[in-house]
Amino acid sequence: MRQFNCVDVLNAFCYTGGFTLAALASGARRVTSVDSSAPALQRLRDTCG
Repeated sequence: MRQFNCVDVLNAFCYTGGFTLAALASGARRVTSVDSSAPALQRLRDTCG
């Protein structure tokens, strides 16, 4: 995966946030994750701590 060095990322239709976590691990400054599934977003919150 390419480096996101200090950029903001929008992850639309993020499901459980795999790309969100990958973007953060690759240096994204901030990731906004959007999904219509409340359980999927909760799972992402649980994963991120």
